[in-house]
Order: sequence, then structure tokens, then C-alpha cells
Amino acid sequence: MSRFNHRQHHLSPKNSFWLALRMSFFSWPQKLSGKIAFFLLFSLTLLAMACLWLPPLNGFIAKLEKSTPSQPPSSASLTGGAPLPVLNYTTGRWDSDQYGNHRVVLRVEKAAPAVYAFIPWRRRDNQPEKKKLILVDAATGQEVSNFIRLEITRAYGRLLFEPSTVPGDYYLYYLPNVMTGRSNYPTVIYPEPDEKPASEWLSRIGWPGQNWTEQFIKKFPSAHVLSIQSIDDFNSFFPMEVIATQTEVAALLAQYPDRLYFLFPENRRWPIRMNSDLPYRWIKRGVADVFSGEAQPGEFYAFQLGLWAARVAVAD
Repeated sequence: MSRFNHRQHHLSPKNSFWLALRMSFFSWPQKLSGKIAFFLLFSLTLLAMACLWLPPLNGFIAKLEKSTPSQPPSSASLTGGAPLPVLNYTTGRWDSDQYGNHRVVLRVEKAAPAVYAFIPWRRRDNQPEKKKLILVDAATGQEVSNFIRLEITRAYGRLLFEPSTVPGDYYLYYLPNVMTGRSNYPTVIYPEPDEKPASEWLSRIGWPGQNWTEQFIKKFPSAHVLSIQSIDDFNSFFPMEVIATQTEVAALLAQYPDRLYFLFPENRRWPIRMNSDLPYRWIKRGVADVFSGEAQPGEFYAFQLGLWAARVAVAD
């Protein structure tokens, strides 16, 4: 047995492949004609490149598929103590004077007297329970009058409503407003809730009133939450006005028990807009001790620093 073959016996499959490839490069041109040798060498080079690039490519594809699920999550899968998700933020077209600048897109796939919806909207506005909701059937454009507010918080909303089109999409306008005053300095008023579901529908679903239980809700199918839409990019809440929940903030504090305050460097692309909530973007990214950005030669580069006085007040 030659020395080379003896050493090859102890090589890993990966090293054996590269060693054989190297030997092929040096031995084949001596045995074959020029054109055939060139073709074989070129083919082996492509094979080697594929071996190098396929694993990262497969990882990228897997990551992409994970970030874009084929089917949106249902309301049922968003409850039960699981982390509150962040919905997909897009834009749409509608009459903003009538419905406001923001809406949630729901999809109903099963016919039932009532459908349950859990909406993790992560709202920055205070007292959302005191603001009107308008639910519209996307297919007909008609407002849905038979719906009940089960629970409304800044983190999420829970509704029960009667679907008229199945399967079909529904738009929940959650910030309808009335503007008064001058156009350049308007006064915005958010109407109070005025839902009046029909007593016949309430009787048909066996509505127990304020004594409803989770067991009662489980009787009904869940709607899929597709996205949150704004009338345009300028009015979008994403990402700097999508709030972190109290649980997420508490977890951040527990992770850094000795920090009195936190500094969050932020790219100029995302203006810091909230002064009483942390954006979920900072929770997801985590505490950053460094900041980097790209600037053109001679450019005055602007960036932001968000200071959160987590445990002590900052005077100056």
C-alpha cells in the first residue's frame, strides 16, 4: 500500500473529496487531450463551488420560509400564554375620512354563528377600550353590526362576531376619528364605542353576558389575522410605534438587573417617536453596545440615541 493510500484511509470524507479533487487537477491533463481536460476541470470546478454554496443557500431558504409562513396564524394559536407575535404591517386603500388610517385584516374560513378573533395589535394609544371599532365585510362593503368586545387592551383585542361571507376577509378599523378645526391645525376626536348587536343573535349563540368564560369562546372557530394596514407608509406604526408588552419589558429588566438606565442607538431611518413605551424593535434587537451605519464621503451622518431611565430618574 502506498503512502498516499495509507494516509487517505485516515482522512474524513470531506478532506478525502478535496484531496482527490486536487490530485485530479494535476493528473488528468497529462492523460487526456486539451479540450477534454479543460471540460472536465471546468465541471469539477462548478461541482466544488456547488459544495461550498449549497449549505448557506439552503440555510437562507429555510430562514426565508420560516419568516414567511404559508398560512397566517389563527386566533386560537395566539393565546394560551405564548409570546405575543408582531403582525405583518402593510398598506391599503380605503376611505380614511370615514374609517381612519388603520385597520386589521381578518380572514374567516369556517361558517359558524360566531367567530372568535384574537388581535395582537400592540397599540401605542392610551385607553383603546374607550374608542370605537368598525368591522366591515370586505366582499360586500357592509358594516358588521353583530360583534362583541370580549377584551380590549393596548397589547391585544379579543372579539366575537357574526360572519356574513364565508370564506371571506373582514376589515377591523380600530382608530376611526372625526377631525374638526382648521386643516393645518385640526382637532382629532375618537368616537366612543356604540356597538349594538341584535338580541336575536346574542340568544342564538347563547351569549352569557359579562360572565363569559374561555370555555364558551372555544365553541367557535377562530379567524386568521392576516395583517395590520395603514393608509400609507407615512401613517404606518411600524416599527417604532409598535409597543413592547409589559412582560417583554420585565424580561429585559431581569436580564440586566444592575442597569439603572438603557441607551438604544437607532438608525436615522427609524425616528424615535414614543416617550412612554419601548418599541418592540428594541426588545427584539436587544441591548446594543455599539452602533454602525453607512455614510457617503463628506456627509454629515445623523443618528439617534434613545435613553430609557429604567430605574432612576435622569435630571439632565
